[in-house]
Amino acid sequence: VVVDFVAGNTQNIEILRNIQFGFVALCLFIVLYVMLELIVANLLNLSLNRMIAENRKLLRTDLLTGISNRSAFEAALAEHCAAADTKGFSVVYFDLDGFKTINDTYGHAAGDALLRDAADIFRALFSDLDTISRFGGDEFAAIIPGSSGHAKRLVEAFIARIAEAPSLVRGAHVSSSAGLCHSSQVSGEDLPEA
Repeated sequence: VVVDFVAGNTQNIEILRNIQFGFVALCLFIVLYVMLELIVANLLNLSLNRMIAENRKLLRTDLLTGISNRSAFEAALAEHCAAADTKGFSVVYFDLDGFKTINDTYGHAAGDALLRDAADIFRALFSDLDTISRFGGDEFAAIIPGSSGHAKRLVEAFIARIAEAPSLVRGAHVSSSAGLCHSSQVSGEDLPEA
């Protein structure tokens, strides 16, 4: 009877061990599955965040020139107006004179190249603190922190360099006109709301 009892319990113990082994294997599988899901979710989250950042940048970037667009300019202007900066800032509006003639005479590809050259000149002259934006067509605007004298020097340098843009076809002529206003020239009531 004792032998039968031990043999029966040994069989039960073996069944119990198999159940325990199956339970441990199942728990291990669940833990590995959850870890894999967390890794995949994290990778998808990183990818999604990267895509959101790219889309935000596209919403604020002129696709032809790679510089800021009007929407980004208006947001930057509101930020500058809201900031209490004692040095102030200048807003400059640029227009490429002769651009329509370039487009009409040499084609839109030549006009596009000239716009890209203008953006390259802006990037070379202006600092990262400045906001350079294409408003559309041949119109650009800039927000330049600091004195109006500093802004005037940048404007003069741009006007001098755009006349020698690398993309200009021989015999083509383009220049730029600019209007400048310093924040010290504007009263608080005239500033746009942030």
